[in-house]
Amino acid sequence: MTVVAAAGVHPQAGAKWQWSLQRNGNLVESGEIASDGAKTVRIGPLQMNEPGRYEMSVTIVLPSGTAAGDTFAYSVLGNIAYVSADGSNVWPYDSWETAAHSLGAAIDCIGNLGTAEEKAKVFVAPGDYAPGEDDAGDYAFEIPQNVIVKATGSSPAETVLDASKKRGMKLAAGSRIENLTLTNCT
Repeated sequence: MTVVAAAGVHPQAGAKWQWSLQRNGNLVESGEIASDGAKTVRIGPLQMNEPGRYEMSVTIVLPSGTAAGDTFAYSVLGNIAYVSADGSNVWPYDSWETAAHSLGAAIDCIGNLGTAEEKAKVFVAPGDYAPGEDDAGDYAFEIPQNVIVKATGSSPAETVLDASKKRGMKLAAGSRIENLTLTNCT
């Protein structure tokens, strides 16, 4: 990553570039680079290969103590998402603890990340689920191409998708559902 000093900031010898990279609020790596007076500095390579929300903070501190900085946010999406009423509903829904409360939110998160060779997966905890705010189309649930939706209960009766009097489910090519019950369809 190449960082450019903010307008009006003139790096000089003795200045320091300080940076940190966080993933989902947890520090991944950080560092400090002495300035040679250039307005740009190269930081990296940085490892942002795990799904999540990354924040990169960069500050230049002049020898006088004056500082200027900014924070940049990046998102790295994975191809696995979770749905559970007990999850905290925190995007990108990449664990049971942060699981989405609706199938639509989890599907929107993984989008078209599945391929014919490696399907995207949405795991759904036992429970009853209605269409969420993300399910506003003609169908109660729309599953994009190359996505597997798999309920984790021991029987299909443990995980129920209630279509709420809408058309039930639209499955795109290469997708499938496993071990769940779809009810209340038109």
